[in-house]
Amino acid sequence: MPFIEKPASLFVLVDGLRSNTAAAEFCAKRFHSQILPKLSCRWDPLEDHELLAIINESLEALDHALLESSARYAGCSIALALLLGRRLIVGTLGSCRAVLSRRLTGPLQQAKGAAKPTQWQPRTLASGENGRTPQVAAAERRRLLSAKSPLDFEAARCLHAASASSEALASQPGDAERIILRVNRAAHPFAALGLTAVGTQGGVPVARQALADCEELLAPAKANPALRAAAEAASARVKEAAAEVEAIMSMDMYVTQLLAELYYLIDEENGIPSPKRAAAMLGVQPGCGEAAAQAGIDRRYRALFSQLAAVSPDHARRSFRILDELADAASRPVASPAFWMPSGDRSTSVTRALGFRDMKRQRPLVGLELSTEILRLEDGAYCLMLLTDGARSVSEARLGEIASVHGGRPKAACLRIATEGAPGAPGEAVGTISIFLEVGEGAEGSSKASTEAAAKALQPDAKKRKVETINPGGKRRVRVSSLLLKFEGVGVSDSLARRKAPPGRTQADAERELLQVLEALHAEPKEGEAKDLPHRFAAKCSELSDCKSATNKPHADLGWTNEGQFGKEFDAATFDLQVGCLSDIAITPRGAHIFYRLA
Repeated sequence: MPFIEKPASLFVLVDGLRSNTAAAEFCAKRFHSQILPKLSCRWDPLEDHELLAIINESLEALDHALLESSARYAGCSIALALLLGRRLIVGTLGSCRAVLSRRLTGPLQQAKGAAKPTQWQPRTLASGENGRTPQVAAAERRRLLSAKSPLDFEAARCLHAASASSEALASQPGDAERIILRVNRAAHPFAALGLTAVGTQGGVPVARQALADCEELLAPAKANPALRAAAEAASARVKEAAAEVEAIMSMDMYVTQLLAELYYLIDEENGIPSPKRAAAMLGVQPGCGEAAAQAGIDRRYRALFSQLAAVSPDHARRSFRILDELADAASRPVASPAFWMPSGDRSTSVTRALGFRDMKRQRPLVGLELSTEILRLEDGAYCLMLLTDGARSVSEARLGEIASVHGGRPKAACLRIATEGAPGAPGEAVGTISIFLEVGEGAEGSSKASTEAAAKALQPDAKKRKVETINPGGKRRVRVSSLLLKFEGVGVSDSLARRKAPPGRTQADAERELLQVLEALHAEPKEGEAKDLPHRFAAKCSELSDCKSATNKPHADLGWTNEGQFGKEFDAATFDLQVGCLSDIAITPRGAHIFYRLA
């Protein structure tokens, strides 16, 4: 794509919801196949609004494919970043975050004149109230209002596809609390009134009596200051429900009963109809096929529910959406691969996400409003972090501190975030992507992923040039010190091994130890320690490293190393490293490393 601004990078982080990764895996593997063809269909530069349209169209196409897949009832949040030259487009959907930290310029000196660690200023992108821009928040409110979402959603932050169960109602302490919960969670007007499908046969008088009973039960709650606001909202919802039911009853009593049966079926099935119940409702056999299922709808419902459009277009549309879901469930081959189904509580706290067919197709409780922001990056160093909801306990300010400590070392930054985020989200996965960018005339193109910014900040007196030494054979070579931690599972044949891996040490354990080493080297030297980084690192190698090079004095280095001598993983970690700087945590066939480049 020669017309695309360079460098061009796409970063996507997907977080599974409903305690399942099916939707996250589906989207992570397919998002690029949706967006890349749309980016390549033009031969001229894309404007900002065109890029946003492409991203939104790609998400809509991906969501449509997900809702037709076996992971249709799973869900996921997503955070994405598209870098095109100096343009950075960031979008979040659901509970993911995007935080951009910028390295502050100018000297930051201590009283004695020693250089302080460079500070980074963080800012959450594409955010506002509850992680939504004002435009997205307004669109979301309109959608939830049209979907008759739970009245207590802002307080409870919980969406349900079905009305409150009898168990949930029975758990309430009194009649007032019980009716408030029933109305708050009612998925349809019959549930709000407490009117059963059989009860609708009594006609308009029954609906009016149900309204009167509700008002009588709500009266004590209106007198209670603690319940007054909830009771008044419930009263308004009940009156609206009564008006809707009366209008439908006035048109046709039989249609009213059929509609109530349809709505209560979804309540009984907790939002997701089973093939057996769906087939029974349509008068067909499970696994009958799409044609037979649609014939069942035509025979039993289509003509009758078409009349609803005259008095209630919303209920007419919703009834046919539910019938489509019944047809899909009933027509599914009995021997087809099993669909993933959420067990237990099927509620969700997100209002925007991919997937959640049960909360989109019947009524739009969950939407696709992507919260976006476009930036033009000025010269300087940046750290962009994409985070899942599992890292919610790591504050914006703390993310800036982590960028300062681990500047240019994305894996170390991610490990620190995951380590601090896990205790705040027990039982949840914590995911993050860290991207370090250096923007300016000296960067490749106009922006590049680099360790240079952190190197210059942490080691102001170190050499800044990258030495590309060429040996007589024409290969590049470097001289590095290596702190190696072996762990279970690495190869046993290592001629440079100082000792075997301790029993029980995993890769995660080794990475955690190396993270502590990096942070100790970043801190001020303790009393009795060497002041300069090369000697401090050599001391750490002598104490901890499982490589024989730790015994080489004075720098515990491997000597001059040719390109390809220790494999591609070693080359990737060392040959792009600046002289006088520490590497990120690197994994090679020998184990987990930190490198310090001497020359």
